[in-house]
Amino acid sequence: MDIDLSQYMGMYVDGSRENLDLMDKFLLALEQDPSNLEAVGEIFRAAHTLKGMSATMGFEKVAHLTHEMESILDQLRNHQLEVTPPIIDVVFETFDVLRTLVNDSIEATDSNVDIETIVRKLQDAAKGKTAASKVEAKTVTAEEKPILPEVKPAQESEESQLALELADISMNEFEQQLLIEAHQHGSNILLMVVTLVADCLLKAPRAFMVARSLEELRCDVIKSVPETKDIEEEKFDLSFKMVMLGEATEEEIKYAIESISEIESVKVSKLKPEDFAMQNSAPYVAPAPPEPPKPAPKPAPAPTPAPAPKAAPSPAPAPTPRAASTPRAAPPPAPAPVAAPPPPPPPPPRPPAAPAAGGPPKPPDKKNTAAAADKRGSQTVRVDMKRLDDLMNLVGELVINRTRLEDIGAAHKLKDLNEALSRVSQISASLQSVVMQVRMVPIEQVFDRFPRMVRDLAKKLNKKINLVVEGKETEMDRTVIDEIGDPMVHLIRNSVDHGIESPEDRIARGKSDVGTITLVARHEGNNVLIEVVDDGKGVDPTIISRLAIERGLFTPEQMAKMPPEEIIKIIFLPGFSTAAVVSDVSGRGVGMDAVKAKLEDLNGVLELESKVGEGSRVTIKLPLTLAILPALMVKVGVEMFAIPLGSVLETMDITKADINIVQHQEVTLLRGEVLPIIRLRNVLNVPTTDEERKQLDARVDELSMVVCASGEKRAGFMVDELFGQQEIVIKSLGNLLGGLPGIMGATMRGDGSIALILDIPSFFQKGQTLQ
Repeated sequence: MDIDLSQYMGMYVDGSRENLDLMDKFLLALEQDPSNLEAVGEIFRAAHTLKGMSATMGFEKVAHLTHEMESILDQLRNHQLEVTPPIIDVVFETFDVLRTLVNDSIEATDSNVDIETIVRKLQDAAKGKTAASKVEAKTVTAEEKPILPEVKPAQESEESQLALELADISMNEFEQQLLIEAHQHGSNILLMVVTLVADCLLKAPRAFMVARSLEELRCDVIKSVPETKDIEEEKFDLSFKMVMLGEATEEEIKYAIESISEIESVKVSKLKPEDFAMQNSAPYVAPAPPEPPKPAPKPAPAPTPAPAPKAAPSPAPAPTPRAASTPRAAPPPAPAPVAAPPPPPPPPPRPPAAPAAGGPPKPPDKKNTAAAADKRGSQTVRVDMKRLDDLMNLVGELVINRTRLEDIGAAHKLKDLNEALSRVSQISASLQSVVMQVRMVPIEQVFDRFPRMVRDLAKKLNKKINLVVEGKETEMDRTVIDEIGDPMVHLIRNSVDHGIESPEDRIARGKSDVGTITLVARHEGNNVLIEVVDDGKGVDPTIISRLAIERGLFTPEQMAKMPPEEIIKIIFLPGFSTAAVVSDVSGRGVGMDAVKAKLEDLNGVLELESKVGEGSRVTIKLPLTLAILPALMVKVGVEMFAIPLGSVLETMDITKADINIVQHQEVTLLRGEVLPIIRLRNVLNVPTTDEERKQLDARVDELSMVVCASGEKRAGFMVDELFGQQEIVIKSLGNLLGGLPGIMGATMRGDGSIALILDIPSFFQKGQTLQ
C-alpha cells in the first residue's frame, strides 16, 4: 500500500492545532486544581492523538516527545505521581517545545530544538516519586499476563461470528490454492478485523500503518475487504478486514496493531483452509491438496508418476508470500519488530492502551469519547475557509442583483414582478443570513490563548493575576476573528505590565495581592463589544501630560486646555510609552497605536476609560462581519456614497440659519449640544458644475445632515440628498486606490454604478481636514 501523505497535511494542521489548544486549556485547569484527574485524562488523550497523527505523517520528533509526555501523564492519572508545581512547569515547558516542533513540521523547516534536554527533564520528573510505583507496576504487569491467553477460548466459542466475518470475503481458486500450500508449509492463516475510532480523521494513513506493521511481522496480506484501492481512497466506514499468511501469532499481531493510534479494536482469528470451504465450496474442492490420484488414471499411456511433477508447478506462485518461502528454522526475527522497545522474543504486556489494574481503565473512556465524537460528527463537517469565502462572494453578487431587480420593479410599477421580487428578496435574505451564520465562529478561539499568556507573564513579572473570561461563546465572522488576535494580545500584555501592580504595592494600597483582569465579549446590535478591564493602578493624566510635554508632543498651554479623558488618549500616539524600563514585555511604544490602527482598519472603534488607583477599561466595538453591511446611501454633488449604518445616529434637515461659526469651524446646536459640521463636498473635493453649485448654494431650508459618531465624538455630515438604507457588499479598492483618505472600500449599486463607502472614524482622527 503506497499512500501520498501530503494530501493529509491540511487535516494534520487542523488536528494538531486543535489538540495543542486542548492540551493548553486543560494544563491551565490542572494547575488551578491539581486534583482534577479529568483534566489529566483530556491532556493524555490529546497528546496520544497528536502522537499518532505525527507518527503517521513521519514527524518523528513530535511523536517521540509526545510519547515521553504520555508516560508522565499516565503516571499522574494512575495516581503513581502527585501533581506538583515542578511537574506542571516541566509539562508546560514540554508543551511549548511541542508547539514549536509542530509549527516547524507544518512549515517544512528544519527544527533546531534539542528535544533530548526536555526528555531528560520529563524522565527526571517521573522518577522523583516512582520508586514504589515501579514495584507496583511490575506486580500489576505480572497479574496482567495471564489475561492474554483467555482471548483464544473466547474466539473459539464464537464460530458463528467468525462465519459472519468471512461471509463477505470471497476467494478465487488461485487464492485458495495459495492458502492451502502455505498452510502445508507451516504458515498460519489469519483473519484480522480492525476497527478505527469514530472520530478518526486519517483513515487511510491508519490502514497504511497497519499494513506496515504486518510487513514488519513478515505477514503477507492475501485478501482485504474492502479492496486495497478503496482503502487508500478511504472508501470504507470505520473497519476493514485482512486475510494473511505468516508465522506471527494472534497475540503478537494484536499487540502490534493496538499500539497504533486511533485504533478502537483489533480482532485476530486463526483459520484453516476448510473455513473458506463453507463460503466457496466449489472452488475449494478442485485443488485437492494431499495427493493427486484422480488425474493419474486419465492419461493411459503415461506412467503414474508423470502427473506428480505436473502438480508441482501449480503452486509455483506460492513463493509470493514470504512465510511460504521461508523455512520454519527462521522464526526468531518475527517477534523483534513486534516489541520494538523490549528485546526479548515474547510479546511484552500491552502498552497504555490497556492500563494497570489500579488506574482508570482507558477503553471505557475511549468508547465514551468515541460515542460523544460520533454524535458530534453526525452533525458537523469541516469546510475549507476558501469555500465559505467563495459562497459569501456569490451571496454578495445575489444581493447586488436583488437590489437591481427591486429598482427595476419600482421604476416600472409592475405588480406581478414586485410580488415575485418580494419573495426572491425574502429567500436571498434568508440565504444571506444562513451563510453569515456559517461563517460565525466563537470568539473563544482568540480568548483561549490568553490564560496561558497571563500565567507566564505574571510569573515573569512576579505578580499574582487572576484572568476572568466572560462571553467567549460570542460569535463573530471568521475574518474578524483572524484579525483581532494581535491587538488583543497587546491590550492584555499592557494590563499585565502597566496596569496590575506588584503584590507589595497592592497590599500597601489596601487591595488584594491578587490582581484581576476581566475579558468580556457580548453582542450589541450588529456589533460585538469586547472589554478588557483591570483593577490596577489606572492611567495617571498627570504623568501622561508631563511625558507629552517632555517629548515635545504638546506645549504646556495645549495640555492645560485638554480635559483628563483626552489626555489619557495620548497613549495611542505612535511611539508614546509610560514604561520606565524597556523590556521584552512592553515599553517600546509600538503597541497601542498599532492596536488602534488595526481596529480602525476593521471598521472598529477603540475607547479608553481609567481612574487613578482603581483601574482601566478598554472597550472595542467591532462589526459582526466585514462582507455585507447595511448602509445609508447619500448623494454628494454628482457622486453616490455609502455611510455604514453602524456609524449613523440620525438624519435631519437644517437651514442655513441653524449654522454658526465658532473658531473657524461650522457648528450647529443639536438638543442643546454643539455639533461640528463637516461638508463632504468640500472635504472629498467632489467635482460639481457651476450650475449645480448655484442650485446647491441657493438652498436655504433643504439642507440634509447625517449625524455620525465615532466613539464619544459626534459630527454632522452635510450631504446633498438622502436615498435611504440599503445592504451593500464591500469590495476592496486594491493597492492603487486602497490608500484614499476617508474611503474604506466600494460597492456596486443596483443600476451597475459604483458607490464609495465612507470611513467615518477616519474623519474624526484628522481634525485639520474637517474644517
